[in-house]
Amino acid sequence: QPDVLERSAAYLSGITNGRYRRLLPAHEGRDGVLALETSDGRPVGLGEALSRGTKEQVLLSLRLAAADHMDQTGERLPLFVDEVFVNWDKGRRERGLELLRQLSGSRQVCVFTCHAAVAGRLAAHAGGCPTSPFCLMFLRVSATLPSTTLGQR
Repeated sequence: QPDVLERSAAYLSGITNGRYRRLLPAHEGRDGVLALETSDGRPVGLGEALSRGTKEQVLLSLRLAAADHMDQTGERLPLFVDEVFVNWDKGRRERGLELLRQLSGSRQVCVFTCHAAVAGRLAAHAGGCPTSPFCLMFLRVSATLPSTTLGQR
């Protein structure tokens, strides 16, 4: 879907602060695989020397764009993400969190993490979870209890 690639590129460009400006379809990419276009116009295949964090940013961008595409037919879908920021550098994580906060104005966004630092930044971006559609689900597995605890830091 061309609109999904265009939307995904816009999300990815925002997350990467313009380092990657377009997603190239498989027929334009390298080796028949989706590729990224850098800010200087160079194509970089997803199988090339991209960090795990960058690959996860591409995946989140595609998921967000696919959700936007599906929303065109009616009700906005909620978004659930689990440990999406673990491999991201600080700058991209902050831009990603801000993007999700902005999206929470038009869709419910639930983020799951077991990392205290990520949970703290999520809470800061949420601006008060009880009244915000931007949900913070901080999961902590206790060393002594087999169950998972919601909402504790």
